[in-house]
Amino acid sequence: MSEANAALVSRVFCQYGTQNGKKNKTVPIRILHQNTMHLTLGQAAKETGKSKSVISGAIKSGRLSAARSDTGSWQIDPSELFRVFPQQNTKNPEKEQNSTPENGLQNSLLAREIQLLHERLGEKDSIIDDLRLDRDHWRQQATALLTDGRLQKRSGFWTRLFGK
Repeated sequence: MSEANAALVSRVFCQYGTQNGKKNKTVPIRILHQNTMHLTLGQAAKETGKSKSVISGAIKSGRLSAARSDTGSWQIDPSELFRVFPQQNTKNPEKEQNSTPENGLQNSLLAREIQLLHERLGEKDSIIDDLRLDRDHWRQQATALLTDGRLQKRSGFWTRLFGK
């Protein structure tokens, strides 16, 4: 850091809360007083493809140096960020423009697939209805046969043997 920038930065110590009565890590934090090109925590997360909690953890562990702005938000120097986390490739605008028709084609294919699945589901429902009707028919026949057999009186052994 140059002497000019050093004059614009003051050092303070920040303690990261307490847990079960124990103090967490106390680390030095630079507070920026100049409006230079820095990234916020959210912008840094988008640039690297990492979550904000991962970047915040790197700051708290000391792997990544960052400064607090006057408003208290993290200000991360892009070169420092990309030293720790590689920059994620940004999409090519030409490729992004060309991807729209592919998405449209994909959407139409998915819509057709949904339509076909609904048709198959309707066919399955009609088959299930037919099977239920058949089951009810067979159940009625079985009930009728069982009730007919129960109404007949069976003759005893001696009656069948000697007849009456």
